[in-house]
Amino acid sequence: LIPLLILASVSGDSVNYFIGRNFGRALFQKNLFFLKKEYLVTTEEFFEKRGVWAVSLSRFFPIIRTMAPFFAGMSLLRYRKFLLLSILGSVAWVLTFCLAGFFFGQIEFIKNNFTIFVLAIFIIPGIPFAFGILKALKSKYFTTLQ
Repeated sequence: LIPLLILASVSGDSVNYFIGRNFGRALFQKNLFFLKKEYLVTTEEFFEKRGVWAVSLSRFFPIIRTMAPFFAGMSLLRYRKFLLLSILGSVAWVLTFCLAGFFFGQIEFIKNNFTIFVLAIFIIPGIPFAFGILKALKSKYFTTLQ
């Protein structure tokens, strides 16, 4: 099961990467109000500096996991580098959750409180993301009021 899940994860990432690479940049040519050229430049700089962490660790963050391969492709990150990072992230992600599920699932306390643990798995990774959004909103709105 573990090799199959790793293969599915890497395959999904690769499809998303190629969609971003082939169609992502075209979205910025359409002059959509929410897609500005400076966003594309910022994305390219981000993947140049932190692409290793973004692709590998994005696997553990639900919303970012979906967007990171698309933006990596859009920012023209080399596919070889992307593929290596995707494989590393996928192996870590699948092994972490499969083995954690196997070992922790045998503990009686966790069996009895499974719902709480599932909610924690979804909420805890989103906390840094939520703080980042709040920080961005605070800096945007409070600097304009002063």
